[in-house]
Amino acid sequence: MTDSNQPPVANASGRQLLRNFVTSYLGLIVSLLLSLFLTPVVLRTLGSEDYGLWVVIVMAGGYVGFLGVGVETAAVRQIAAAIAVGDEDRLREIVGTVRLFFLVSGTLAGLVLLALVPFVGDLFNVRPELASAARVSMALMAVVTGVGMMVNIPATTLFGAGRTDNLALFTVGTAVASQGLQIVVVLVGGGFIGLFAVNAGQCVVSFLLMGRVTTASRIIPPGPTRATRAMFRELFRSGSQIFIVGLGSTLAYKLDAIIIGLILPAARVTPYDLGLSTASFTRSMSTAGTSILMPTYAHSSALDDRSRQFRLWSRSILLSLAITVPMASALVTFGQTLLHLWLGLVPPDSYEVMVVINVVFLLQLPGIQAFGLLTGAGRASFLARLTIGPSVATLALSVGATYWLGPVGPAVASLPQTVLLDFVALPVLCCRFLRVPIRQYVREALTPLVVPVLAAPAISLVLARTVGTSNELLAPIECVAVCVGTWMALAPVLFRRDEALKRFVGSLMRRGVSR
Repeated sequence: MTDSNQPPVANASGRQLLRNFVTSYLGLIVSLLLSLFLTPVVLRTLGSEDYGLWVVIVMAGGYVGFLGVGVETAAVRQIAAAIAVGDEDRLREIVGTVRLFFLVSGTLAGLVLLALVPFVGDLFNVRPELASAARVSMALMAVVTGVGMMVNIPATTLFGAGRTDNLALFTVGTAVASQGLQIVVVLVGGGFIGLFAVNAGQCVVSFLLMGRVTTASRIIPPGPTRATRAMFRELFRSGSQIFIVGLGSTLAYKLDAIIIGLILPAARVTPYDLGLSTASFTRSMSTAGTSILMPTYAHSSALDDRSRQFRLWSRSILLSLAITVPMASALVTFGQTLLHLWLGLVPPDSYEVMVVINVVFLLQLPGIQAFGLLTGAGRASFLARLTIGPSVATLALSVGATYWLGPVGPAVASLPQTVLLDFVALPVLCCRFLRVPIRQYVREALTPLVVPVLAAPAISLVLARTVGTSNELLAPIECVAVCVGTWMALAPVLFRRDEALKRFVGSLMRRGVSR
């Protein structure tokens, strides 16, 4: 595979990384704009209880997705590594094994959810008059989950080859069609059954069309693909370590809505989900550009290029934290007003949940970036050994905190693990793996953040004192002002420190002049 348009360049090329970065944010912006319309429409039309039921059924489908046992992520790494060394036979073997695995596991996932259909009313405290609709929705969720896992077949190939640009553009198209249709279905009275029906249709269409996108990208070399027992064992061994990490993350952070739904009435799930939605917005804005790096880490690992891995990892932490700090500060200051602007009638506890979850996410960012590095470099065993114990303890704390504090309880309970594991332990492990001093990590990834850490609260306070926090029309403008002002204050600091950034900006300026 020597053609310059082929995947060996895709994982290693700075131009391809930039293309992936831009298209990832394009997909994110489209998705966020659609969600801004969809969420309030669904909440107002369905009401808090039906909305909460919709959320917990969707999350139940997500948990069954663990039947993938980390094979998707393991395959991404293996595909990137095979491309790095030009091993076409191995690449065909990986793709063939992934195809068979997800056809089987997707079918099993759908069957598991179908088995839960008769019991969904008892599981989630559903009123008798909603029980029938809940059962139909769970059956449709079985289709969404099963076929959605099969979509991993082409998606894994595209991601592993570093072609997230094609993946993102395809996702944008299907998201626009799907969420636009969801809004129409809800407005005409389709209820949450209609929402699940639209999702099921989207998954089927994605599965049928994404394979063509993969073929058009010319990732898989000519010749038959085949599944082998040896490759399955290799993927399963690596995937099981990633699965343990994912299981720990689920126990610590992703069971919160289910815990609330089991302990409290279904309507109390709604404020948690709304608070989580704001944190998901922040998380998406902060990590959309860095989540594409795992195949690149795997590519560099296959070539034993640790200096490039450290450069990308430290900058990913700096970039994601620099984006998040002003956004979190703005949400804390103006969040109550923004929620009223977005939703109208805001369920109780939504603002409190939003604040705590955004703080948790901010502290998680070094751990999130460490996961991408260690997984891409084939060191997920580091993560697996650290994960389960603290996560089980956090799960127990979440149950107690939900009884004591209500919907905000699970978010509060996750703070100790977030600080000790994600913010401290995982960066130290990464430094040891990359053989760089911790002080170098602090200097490259954290020291420049002194500017936004000081600037964002200061700008927020000045705007709150001079303009106020209760004007719904001005609140979004104030939030943008906090973010832009903080980033403008940070830009000169980064430009002085980063020679690569200087060269990149200089190159762009020279191209502009030459044109």
